[in-house]
Amino acid sequence: MPIIVNQISFPLNATEQEVISTALKKLGSASKHAIDGEIHKSSLDARKRNDIHFVHSVFVTLDSADLEKKLCEKNTSLTYVERSVYKPVISTEKAEGKVVIAGFGPAGMFAGLALAEQGYRPIILERGSSMEKRTASVQKFWLTGELNTNCNVQFGEGGAGTFSDGKLTTRIKDPLCRYVLERFVDFGAPKEILTKAKPHIGTDNLRNIVTAIRKRIIELGGEVRFDTALTDLSIANGKVQTISAGDKNEKVSALILAIGHSARDTFELLQCKNIFLEPKPFSVGARIEHKQAAVDESLYGDHAGNPLLPKGEYQLSWRDKNGRGVYTFCMCPGGTVVPSASESGGTVTNGMSEFARDGENANAAVVVAVTPDDFGHCPLDGVTFARSIEQKAYTL
Repeated sequence: MPIIVNQISFPLNATEQEVISTALKKLGSASKHAIDGEIHKSSLDARKRNDIHFVHSVFVTLDSADLEKKLCEKNTSLTYVERSVYKPVISTEKAEGKVVIAGFGPAGMFAGLALAEQGYRPIILERGSSMEKRTASVQKFWLTGELNTNCNVQFGEGGAGTFSDGKLTTRIKDPLCRYVLERFVDFGAPKEILTKAKPHIGTDNLRNIVTAIRKRIIELGGEVRFDTALTDLSIANGKVQTISAGDKNEKVSALILAIGHSARDTFELLQCKNIFLEPKPFSVGARIEHKQAAVDESLYGDHAGNPLLPKGEYQLSWRDKNGRGVYTFCMCPGGTVVPSASESGGTVTNGMSEFARDGENANAAVVVAVTPDDFGHCPLDGVTFARSIEQKAYTL
């Protein structure tokens, strides 16, 4: 298992080997036991304009796990980690029917990929279209305003993330987070996402990656049915027995709901089937847009425009005396604001940027947290609340 050597500061133009060598020096005499080293994460520290630098952490693997653990116990700048190995537990129980996955966004893709690679042959249902047809449908909506309610920025191959910045950030600390990044690289993502503190793929890369994952699932015996929504299901003895989708009924051994937040008709179906649902807090707000050059200048000062620096990003947050938060979310450097509705008569927006993030403008969502105390405690009250805001915005 590797250890992570943290807090290694270096100027912008430092080489990877310089960073790794410094990490090994931090291990002292234990460095002679090192058998591998690579940069784990790199983040930019721009708090002082006269001292803008990168802060790195480095994976180091020693020839003794006991020595790794001993070093980490003594030195707080070291972290012992598990390798990002995916080890599924395979059931020995025989079940009739196939595993069906509803939704081909990130959750559905990885569920389908994991099942297919373990010898299962999942059926994946996606109400939207394949990438080729979906891109044409989205472009038509952006150019003419003609909305396909089943194939749009929110529904279709890859889910809502396909037409976005492709940010890959999370606050959880789990070895499988790196596994996800490594699999994206396997299917064509830039290798730098493995080391950036704020990795992003870009919508231009995502479209090819998502298609490659689909093809791999099919090669392994899985099936992806586009333009096919889950419309019904039957339950007996506490288990899903059959599902209906398109003009077919399927006997299933398990149903995975990877439907995303916009499949409101599916939530209604689940409620009608007396499946337990509960409301949860979420956030609502608007998108703001401004010049990327202004963001860069405010962050980097005279260093703005330095090709060694990433596009400037920001995150703002504030809480009132009652604890309600207002904050920016999904900031897209060098991106665009895109219409993202999936229902007629509503206005929804998202932020999108390509890998280069070289657009003239930046944008971010500015949102406020809302809870069931604001919109109601029935399971679908939050859906009604969000829909009312979207419809009022559309009317305006």
